Amino acid sequence: APLPTDLSWRNLKLRWWERWFRKQLVTVATAVMILFFLLPITAISGISTLQNIEETAPWVKPVLEIGPIAHIVQGFLPGLALAIALAVMPFIFKALSALEGVPSYSQEDMRAATKYFFLLVVDVFMGISAVRSVLQQLDHWNEAFSLVEIITSLGESVPDTSAFFIQYIIICTCISQPFQLIRLNKLLTYFIGSICRRTPREQRAAWLPPHPYFHSAIPNVMFIFLLSVVYMTVAPLVLPFACLCFYVTRKCWTHQLSFVFENQRDTLGKSWMHIFNFAATSLAIAQLAMVGILTLKFSASVLFMVVIMTLTIVYQYFQNRRSGRNFHIMPLDVAAALDAKYADLSMTTLIQHYNEDYYPPPLKKSNLWRPGDIRNVGSDEHEDDQHQLYADQSYGQNSASTSAPPGGAQYGTL
Repeated sequence: APLPTDLSWRNLKLRWWERWFRKQLVTVATAVMILFFLLPITAISGISTLQNIEETAPWVKPVLEIGPIAHIVQGFLPGLALAIALAVMPFIFKALSALEGVPSYSQEDMRAATKYFFLLVVDVFMGISAVRSVLQQLDHWNEAFSLVEIITSLGESVPDTSAFFIQYIIICTCISQPFQLIRLNKLLTYFIGSICRRTPREQRAAWLPPHPYFHSAIPNVMFIFLLSVVYMTVAPLVLPFACLCFYVTRKCWTHQLSFVFENQRDTLGKSWMHIFNFAATSLAIAQLAMVGILTLKFSASVLFMVVIMTLTIVYQYFQNRRSGRNFHIMPLDVAAALDAKYADLSMTTLIQHYNEDYYPPPLKKSNLWRPGDIRNVGSDEHEDDQHQLYADQSYGQNSASTSAPPGGAQYGTL
C-alpha cells in the first residue's frame, strides 16, 4: 500500500469501472495532444536555419544580415523556442494523470513522466528529425520519386539534426537548470498569491517546502540520454555537451533535494521500472537508428546490430516480467523479514497503528493529530506525547469549568 502521505484521498472512492473509463479518456486525450503538438514542432523546425527564417519572414532579412545577431538567432533561437514550448507540457500531463483516478500521488507522477517522455520521443526526436529532413530534401525530389529515394534522403539528412539537438542540450544546461535554482516562477507566484492570502494559516502554507517535480525532471534527463546514445556514433560532438548537462543537473538537483524540496512520497521502488524502461527504450531507438544508417551504407554489420537490438528488446521484456511481479506480490523473503521485525507486537497494536496512519485526514481531530506524528507512530516518544496531550486537554477543561463565569462554562472556555 502507498504511504499515508502519498495517498490521494479524492481517488480512493472511485470504483474500478470509473478508473477504467477515466484511463481510456485520458489515453485518447494524450494521443490527441501529442498529435496536435506536432504543429509547434513543425514551426520550430521551420526556423531552425537562417534560410528558412528568411523564407518564412522576409522582412527580418536586413536584421539577420548583422553578424552577431545572425549567430545568436541561429545558435539559440530554435533550442530556446523548443524549451519554452515544452515548459507547459509536464503540468498538462500531470493534470491528466490526476484525472485517471490512481490511488497515490507517486503513481500520478510516474504516469505523467511516461506521457511526457513519449511526447519527447515521438514529437521532438522523431518529429524534428523527420520534418527537418523533409524540408531539406524537398527541393531535390522530383515528381516521380520512389519510396527508396525518400528513405535514402531521410537517412542521409538525419545526422544533420545533431546540431539542433546540441543547441537544445546547451539551452537545458545553461538556462533551464540555473532557472530551477532561481525559482523565479515560484517567487512570482508567491507575491501574486499574497494578495489573496488573508489568514496566517494561508501565509504559512505558502512557505511550506514543495514536492520535487519528478514528472518533468526524469523525462528531461532520459531524453538527453536518448540524444546521447543516438548521436554519439554519427555526431560524437554531442557527448561533451551531454556530459556537462548531466553534471550540472546532478549539482542542481543535489542542492534542490537537500535545501529546497521535501519528498514526503515514496514509490517503494516502482519508479525504477519506469526509469529502466526509459533507458531500454532509448537504447533500442539508438540501435534502430544504427540499423538504418548501416543499411544505407550497405554494411554487413547490420545483421550484428539487428541481433543486438533484438536482445535489448527481449531483455527489457523479461526484466519487466520478472521484476514487475515484485511490486504487486510481496516476495517470501521480504514477508519473512517483516514478520521477524514485528514479531513482538500484537495484532491489535499493529491494526491500531495502521488505523492511525491511514485514517482520512478530514475525519481526524486537529488537536489530536499532526502530520509529523506519522513518522513517530509506534514509538515510545509518540505514545508519551499523546498521553501528555490528553492530560493537558483534560486539565484545561477542568480549569475552564471551575473558573467559568455565571453566564455559562462555554464563555469561560472561549
